[in-house]
Amino acid sequence: MPHAFWNARDDEARVLEIIAPGAFAQYFAELASRLAVEGEPDFPALAGIQTRYELTMDFETVARLSEQHGLSA
Repeated sequence: MPHAFWNARDDEARVLEIIAPGAFAQYFAELASRLAVEGEPDFPALAGIQTRYELTMDFETVARLSEQHGLSA
């Protein structure tokens, strides 16, 4: 199910994400440990985590969606 999150306004936003089944929360723990490094993350390791959780990320849509919705980093 394709989806994305962003704050379309200038004021601060908070997100409460409820994950079910609860075992999927481990994905974020694995991801965090791989992203908490200096320099470039280990992209093959990140891809392996995504594969284990049956996730795909379509980075090719980022530029189009950012332009379409006026998003910037």
